[in-house]
Formats: sequence, structure tokens, C-alpha cells
Amino acid sequence: MNEEVWQRTVATPVTLEGRGLHTGERVSMTILPSGEDTGIVFRVVQNSRETRIPARIEYAVLGPRSTALAKEGIVLQTVEHFLAACWGWGITNTEVWVEGVELPGGDGSALIFFEALARAGMVTQNKPCLTFPIRHVIRVGDTERGLFAFPADNVQVFYLLDATPRGTFFRGVQFREGDDFVRLAQARTFAFEWEISDILKGGLGLGIRDEALVFDRWGQSNHPLRDPQEAACHKILDFLGDLMLLGLRVQGGFLGIRSGHKLNQQMVELLQREVKNGQG
Repeated sequence: MNEEVWQRTVATPVTLEGRGLHTGERVSMTILPSGEDTGIVFRVVQNSRETRIPARIEYAVLGPRSTALAKEGIVLQTVEHFLAACWGWGITNTEVWVEGVELPGGDGSALIFFEALARAGMVTQNKPCLTFPIRHVIRVGDTERGLFAFPADNVQVFYLLDATPRGTFFRGVQFREGDDFVRLAQARTFAFEWEISDILKGGLGLGIRDEALVFDRWGQSNHPLRDPQEAACHKILDFLGDLMLLGLRVQGGFLGIRSGHKLNQQMVELLQREVKNGQG
């Protein structure tokens, strides 16, 4: 990938309202244009308190089955689907005003954000994106699950979703930069039927109880699928959203095997360390 890629922001403000994916609480967010080199920043208002939280790995915490950002005692939950939509449109700079504890959940996919950004329009700015090329294999994980980064000419992500030992089905999918991002944007969040009891006890998924996909041990879903590999596509969607927390454009390939937000964040932390050390 030798062509220079330029920074982008939205052309006009756009406002979204809805219920948080996990909390079910009402939330409002407005996506605004922002200047070059400002990155993606959330201005969050909760209970008369306000702070600005950059979408950077330094502020990332593991939320309940999601990625959250935290600063000065304020936590903003489930940011990954919006950040993935920004990746899909190439948005590098925007300020997002949020009133609430979580971003809107929509139907559990990133479509609500992808379509909102389309309505806002894009402006190409006058500075190129900073790019970090991966020059050697990087691995995080254990014997059960793993996430690998490796050199590649452009962004490509391969994901293997294996439900064993509790289930018997397997899903695999690949996505390359230049492929139709809508395939990922429309992929809804999901759970396995043996997880539902714990999800209900934890009070999670309150905003999308009717929309979320639930798979049984044979890989059958409670709703018709938008894509035969929708579950694995959603995992790549989550990964690209978490990758945005690096704050740089990454040039390289990735392979996820039963990985999730925890390993995504660990990978971004390692990449950040290599950026600071000038390695690749």
C-alpha cells in the first residue's frame, strides 16, 4: 500500500438517538466536523459531569462484552461499532458529543453509525494519515484463543469462530481493504445459547434483546442471517473498531482465532509500544 491516504472528517453534523446496546438507557450523540490531527474525541456528559475522552487505547477498558472508554470517573460504553464505522468511511477526525453512558445500540450492528456518517458526508483534509506498517509477526493469546498480526500490503483480517467445546459448529471469514464494508457493518452482535443465563443475570443486552442473534450448538440462529458468516463478520467489525484505538492507520494483516475485545486491546497495546519504539 504505497498510495498516500488523507485524513477525513464529516462534512456536516449529524445526531443519533436511541437505547444503549447493553444498558438499554436512552442516549443522544452528535457527530461533528473536526480539524486535522485532532483524532476521534468523545465529549461525554453524564449526570451534569462532563469530560473529553480521546478514542485512544490509553483510555480503553473492558466493558461488559464490549469496549469502553474511561476518564476522570466517567465511563462511555460500547464504542467499538461507531469506531468501526469510522474505519469503514476513513474518518480520522471528529468530535462526538454524547449525553449518556453508552452509544446507541441500533440493531446490534454498526449500520446505525455507517448510515449516519453517509448522511453527514465526508471531507478530505489537507494532511496525510500517519501509517504504521507491521513488519514482523506479533501474537497475543493462549492455547484456547489467539490474535496474530503479520506484514501485508494492505489491511486484511481473517477470523475463525469455533464454538467448541460447548458447541459443534465452525465459522470462518476474511475481509480485505477494498471489500464492501457493508458486509461487516450489517453484522449483528450475537451470543451462544449457553451464555444467555449469565447475560440475563448480568443485566446485559437490554437495548437489543429482540434483535441480537443467539446461536445453538449446531450453529442455528434464532433470526434469519444477513450473511452466512454474520457472526464471524461481527467479530471482524469489533476488531476494526478496537484497532482504531491506536490512532494511526495500520498497514498489515490479522488473524483472529476465537479472539475478542480483550485480545484486541492487548494487540493494540503492543502495536502502540512498537510505534513509540519506532519499530515495525
